[in-house]
Amino acid sequence: MLARIGGEEFVILLPGLDEQSSLLVCEHLRLAVSRLVIGSSRTLTMSVGLTLVDRGEDLADTLRRADRALYDAKRGGRDRCRVAAEQVHPERYPHLELVANG
Repeated sequence: MLARIGGEEFVILLPGLDEQSSLLVCEHLRLAVSRLVIGSSRTLTMSVGLTLVDRGEDLADTLRRADRALYDAKRGGRDRCRVAAEQVHPERYPHLELVANG
């Protein structure tokens, strides 16, 4: 499920996926956006803040955690996916790169 929550910010719910699978989806989306061509070769990037939803947690707390992860991704150089610090397992980070565009 995809929803726009304001400005250039969107929320994607990925029910049933664990952290690693969710990161893989985020990386695929990030890579797909980087391939888009808008106007005269203007490059688009996408930064993602990812968090898992804890059972019984208030949705506002979940969104705040995802937002902190998003700004961490932006501070880290943009065009990347970041898991909320409370849930980080860096050894599981998939990272996809575009090696040819043609």
